[in-house]
Amino acid sequence: MKKYALIIIIIILTIPQKIHGIDNTETVITDHIVEATLDRSGNMKIKEIIKVEGNYDNYTKQIKYKDISLPKFTGKEEDYEKSDIYNVTNLTIYKIGALQYEGELNFDAFEKDIDISEECIGTTNCYKKTNTIEGTNIKINNKTQEGTTYIYIEYLLGNAVVMHEDIAEVYYNFINEKEENKNYKLRIILPSETQEKVKIWVHGNINKEVSLIKDENNNTIGSYIEAKNIKENTIISMRLIFPTDLIDKEHYFLKRSREYALNKILIIENKPKETPKEKTKKLTKEKFITNITSIIYVTITTIIITYIYIEHDKERKINSKKTYDEEELKQYNVAHIEYIYKKKITQNTFIASILNMINKNNITYRKLETGDYELTLKNEKEINENEKEIISTIFESAKKDTKTSKIIIEQTQNNKKAKKEFITKYNLWKKQIKEECEKNKYYEENSNIKLIFSLYSIIGLMVILIYISIKEFNILTLIVFILTIAYITFIQTLKKRTKKSTRIYNNLKKYKIFIKQIYKNKTLLTVEEYKKHIIYANIYGLTKELTKQIKNIENTKNTLKDKQQINYIKDWIKISEKMNDIIKRC
Repeated sequence: MKKYALIIIIIILTIPQKIHGIDNTETVITDHIVEATLDRSGNMKIKEIIKVEGNYDNYTKQIKYKDISLPKFTGKEEDYEKSDIYNVTNLTIYKIGALQYEGELNFDAFEKDIDISEECIGTTNCYKKTNTIEGTNIKINNKTQEGTTYIYIEYLLGNAVVMHEDIAEVYYNFINEKEENKNYKLRIILPSETQEKVKIWVHGNINKEVSLIKDENNNTIGSYIEAKNIKENTIISMRLIFPTDLIDKEHYFLKRSREYALNKILIIENKPKETPKEKTKKLTKEKFITNITSIIYVTITTIIITYIYIEHDKERKINSKKTYDEEELKQYNVAHIEYIYKKKITQNTFIASILNMINKNNITYRKLETGDYELTLKNEKEINENEKEIISTIFESAKKDTKTSKIIIEQTQNNKKAKKEFITKYNLWKKQIKEECEKNKYYEENSNIKLIFSLYSIIGLMVILIYISIKEFNILTLIVFILTIAYITFIQTLKKRTKKSTRIYNNLKKYKIFIKQIYKNKTLLTVEEYKKHIIYANIYGLTKELTKQIKNIENTKNTLKDKQQINYIKDWIKISEKMNDIIKRC
């Protein structure tokens, strides 16, 4: 498997997971009562009291009053089941606080005095409001230890009522939270009493009692729902239809459908509903099919990765000598060596090419008293096209300014104009080298392979989406996710050298081992040997090892000639470092 894919897998597997009950913040909702009052403007004022028990630092109330994923309302039958017309327009918070109370909650609790909380400045007895795309989260800080708190929230939902041509309607998710709820009571109060027919429907897999609220004259004044032992992530919605004359039809901001809705709503609500057993059976079947699909996907993907690795990524085995072949390396342009080895061009190749021209006496250098170096173009004998571009890059601006072919490295770095021109030419040189290497076909062409096999990853993404849709997350989900990410990464990093470049690559690996062995050895080589090896040391990024070896040799007793050789190599290293600084800082 590719090292990049392995890194991704490790990161994913080491992401800290949420631990239930961490920091002793576990809470239990034992009672929750809600009173929703409709006004003639079509708004709905909601008052809630939530009885929370347990150790906790804060409680977050999520008010989701719109769903951006809902389709646009067009008046079709299916729009009365799910559409954006049922989204509430806005939310206004009136009061947040706590009240003194004991026992099981009932609607008389709304008459009790409330300790009003302010928006948070400190860390306790306050609240913080966060707006989201689909609603508002209210985080209430009220540190409690082994106790009971009665939280009070009062707010207004704007345009909760939908005015149709024949009826008025409220259709809203009254419970859409993550916590369990042992005892929930809700009553909706109409703007005024009515003798006409009012109907109510409640949706949600809960144990519930539903009824209309009547006054002493048998007028309908609202509706009531009571539910027990509501599980986590349960959504409870209520639809209430009532006469249009209870709402001010002339109100400017009233939400209107301009459709006759009653018959369509009745069709929607009277459709046979799946029983909990049927839903469970259906969900179990979906999970089984999804899990089987996942196993097949994992198996096929593993086979595909193995096939692709063998055919399009695994390097060829080529019989060759145990030691490197120096003559073969000389046949190749220094600028191509790094591309063959890494499939990329960096400043290491650029600097190695400069050192190679110093070695060939095309460029000479002089150390200045300041510690800087002056480079001089001596001749252009036996240089290739790549080296011509490098000469143009480092000496062109000097020719324009001084009419000479000399540069002082740090002056180039401190001259904004020269530095800008230098980096422009340097990037152009990199591009030309890469194009030249691609023409030489050091690597197999695999763009079509990448495209074809990348399309297969869509299957993995589809399987993940299915898991999300059925809200099933297990070990197979994790395996499919990790494998899909690893597969995509693997496909995008495919590279296989041609037979010709594989032979060179093997030679380069042996040469790198040889250089490392040299650097481990404190025996001083000749200047000519160092000059030859330091060029390739730059390509492999081994100049630090060379510097370390030179320091070790300096600490030994050497002749004057040896010291001159050491200084010569140190100069080359310093020139490399200074040129590297120019490129990095640009």
